Amino acid sequence: MLRTGLTTAAVTHDYAAGDEILAIAFKPSSFMPLMPGEVMRDQGVVLDMIGKDRFRLGADVLEIPTFETVDGFVRKLVRNCIVEDNRVVASVVSGHPMAMSERTMQRHFLKTTGVTYKTFTQIERAQKALALLQQGRPAADVAFALGYADQPHMIRSVKAIMGTTPGQAARR
Repeated sequence: MLRTGLTTAAVTHDYAAGDEILAIAFKPSSFMPLMPGEVMRDQGVVLDMIGKDRFRLGADVLEIPTFETVDGFVRKLVRNCIVEDNRVVASVVSGHPMAMSERTMQRHFLKTTGVTYKTFTQIERAQKALALLQQGRPAADVAFALGYADQPHMIRSVKAIMGTTPGQAARR
């Protein structure tokens, strides 16, 4: 069982034939108080296994989720306060920020996600660029629509964040 934080660059993981992989992506405002975003940024922690189908997370022993049980697993994480929601970050991401100073918002964002709000928006923009390019949209149009200075700027940004050029991604 591997717990990762938000990554600011592309990461590859080795796996063997027969390995089963289930990734759970939480909304940006979700965090684990035991392992906050600022500690987990660009990190992966292999959690202690107990037998073949259980693992330890803090004081809790949890069953490894399957595709069929993942919703109940996430509900249990929330119910047991293993995963919590930062309302400040949720308000910023939704486009309706709570009244507070810019510095307070930045502190909440960094502690919860592990990255600054600016870095977060750059990652989101690179993800949107790849999605649009994979739909067949022309690169120059995507660069303009997402506010990049020009197409080369978009290419550099996407490659730095996503680990692939837009052209490589569009061919997949």
